[in-house]
Amino acid sequence: MAAAATYYWSLGYFENGKQLEDNAFAILQTAQGQTAQLHTSWTQWKNRFTFELYGQDGFLSISGLGGSYGPETLTIGQRRPESGPPVMEEMVFEGPDQSWQLEWEDFVGAIREGRQPLSNGEDALGTMQVIAAFYESAAGGQAVAL
Repeated sequence: MAAAATYYWSLGYFENGKQLEDNAFAILQTAQGQTAQLHTSWTQWKNRFTFELYGQDGFLSISGLGGSYGPETLTIGQRRPESGPPVMEEMVFEGPDQSWQLEWEDFVGAIREGRQPLSNGEDALGTMQVIAAFYESAAGGQAVAL
C-alpha cells in the first residue's frame, strides 16, 4: 500500500497535472511475509536521515549522512537470549562521504574489466518498477503486486 501527499511545499506539477508530493509512504511485503515500511518527506525543517532494519536476533539503525544531516552513526543491537535490553554497539563515521566516488570508481572499473558493476541496469529497472507500483497503489488505494 502506498500514499503520496502534498502537505506543505508547493513543488510543481507532473505532466498529467497532478501536484508533486512532499511526502510519500509505502508498506512493501514479500511473498514470504517480510515487511518494509518507507517514508520520505520534505516537510521536516531539519535535514534528517534514518534507516532501521529489524530481525529476529537484533537490529541495525543508521542515522545521519554527514554535513547538515549530522554524523553518520551505525547502531547494532543484538537480542539477549534471556530477554531484556539488547546488547548495543555504536559506531560513528566521521569525515567526508566517499560513496559517490566509490560508486563511480566501481562503474569505471566494471567497464575496464568487462564485468557487471555492483549496481546495474536490472537493479535500476527493478527500482523503477517499485516506484511505478507505488504511484499505482497511491492512486488506486490498494496494494499492487510485482
